[in-house]
Amino acid sequence: MTDQYHVSLEIVGLLYLPMAVSTIIGSMIYKYLQRRIQLRILYTYGNLVAACGILLFAVTNAVSLIGMSFALVLYGMMIGVITPLYSTMLTNEFEYNRGSAIGMFNFVRYIGMAMGPVISGLFLAHLKAIVVFGVLGGVFVLVSLLVLPGIYARTGAVREKN
Repeated sequence: MTDQYHVSLEIVGLLYLPMAVSTIIGSMIYKYLQRRIQLRILYTYGNLVAACGILLFAVTNAVSLIGMSFALVLYGMMIGVITPLYSTMLTNEFEYNRGSAIGMFNFVRYIGMAMGPVISGLFLAHLKAIVVFGVLGGVFVLVSLLVLPGIYARTGAVREKN
């Protein structure tokens, strides 16, 4: 990005600040949405919007700083929504093994956070960003849709505790 837009590394770092702030805002929005929308519907739309954020980033990162920033804010907001959503769904599903379920969820999540930049960096060394992020966004959509029937079928994971 420093070569493409001729900005310093400090400015590149500042471009990711709105994503961090939007993640915090997204987690606050989740508390509001949780009371009004069924978890399975929130899962469906939250994942699809997050995937759209990745796809939008793929399309805009080489074209427009404003478009890329919008994509990062959209993605950050949805990550702020779907991370506590996943925890809530796991907690509802595994009443007696909550600690193990949440521990495994966090283990997989943090492994992904550690390995994601490494793997995407390897891909970015050989492919254009639009291809890498386009494929990753498409995989996100595909996995979300493949898991969806299981989410809808399991009553414990989708039943809201009112």
